[in-house]
Amino acid sequence: MATAAQSTSPEESIDRLLFEIRSSAESLAISEEQLEAWGAFAGRHAYRRDEWRKVAEEAANARQKISEERSQAWWRSFVRRRLIDEWLDANTQIKSGSEREKLANQICISIRDDQEEELREHLRDVVTVGLARADKKRKVKSAYLFAVVAFAALGGLVRLGLVWGIFAAATTRFETIAFAILVLIYNEIGWYSRAQERHEDKLREMKTFIAEKDNSEIEVGRDGSRARARPQR
Repeated sequence: MATAAQSTSPEESIDRLLFEIRSSAESLAISEEQLEAWGAFAGRHAYRRDEWRKVAEEAANARQKISEERSQAWWRSFVRRRLIDEWLDANTQIKSGSEREKLANQICISIRDDQEEELREHLRDVVTVGLARADKKRKVKSAYLFAVVAFAALGGLVRLGLVWGIFAAATTRFETIAFAILVLIYNEIGWYSRAQERHEDKLREMKTFIAEKDNSEIEVGRDGSRARARPQR
């Protein structure tokens, strides 16, 4: 007659070992009787029972905290998904379970990664043009952003190569210093130009926001300051 150890496959025995290590050793979820059977409280290097009981109490509190955190995470996920389902029912015609699951995951990931503006734009497209076209637009935008980043990186490598070539062509200390000054001037001009473009974009965004929020005639200075609204007559 085969014993229990003999009837258990090697894979099952390994799974059980790893499970017991995680459940008993890592979290100290083990009884005092089992420790006594293993000789933990006897011998020259034995521990006192009161020490173990203190450690066991702390481990139990830690396990309780982990359990509470897992429970809270489950309830947060449940509430989040139900809110998303209600919004989808009220604003879209999406009925497919896989599509709803995919969109719900996209929403959760965007919220987790603090990408609220991109999420707003995507959900607006989902409502107005449908999920398929919204996903296509999002993929095109992602590809465009990747191309922009790659082009910027390539431009940086080209500029780095030009700078290296310029310095390699210098034969005297004076030429090296002169080339360095020219490179610094070029870099400052480029930085100022990009900063000016960002400032202009910011002003345009501010003007658009104010125009949408208030129908009154408002002047916005080039420094970004907002004048007092003049009521329409």
